[in-house]
Amino acid sequence: IGIAMLGVLLFGFFIYMQIYLVYFRAHPQPEWNTGISSAIQQAENVRKTGETITIVGDTHYSYIYPLFVLREDPAELRKTEQLYGKDVLGFTPVRSFSHYLFVESFENVLPNTLVIFQKDPRTFAIARTDGYGKISK
Repeated sequence: IGIAMLGVLLFGFFIYMQIYLVYFRAHPQPEWNTGISSAIQQAENVRKTGETITIVGDTHYSYIYPLFVLREDPAELRKTEQLYGKDVLGFTPVRSFSHYLFVESFENVLPNTLVIFQKDPRTFAIARTDGYGKISK
């Protein structure tokens, strides 16, 4: 029985490693927001002084991406954060910090800002909004 259990464990480990090392590398998961890192870096490179960068999408954890990508000090988050208030699960989503604003949809994008949004599950894009909050052509 001990050898059978070891065999099952080794087989399960082999399958896990196959999925992790082969499948996920070829098929990035949408939950991982593949491409947001480069979009944040591009937005920082073209950002005008005093301009807000708005990330459109799920606002529960969006603030983590700029912190991670830019290696921001979490103390900066705590000094400048504005919160939405607790959600039904008790989490406290961040509305903004520093020069970042996090909104659920384009209807909440402010005029004259730089916007990061997801074009498809693997691609993020950046654009500027005009004086009416619409994406500039």
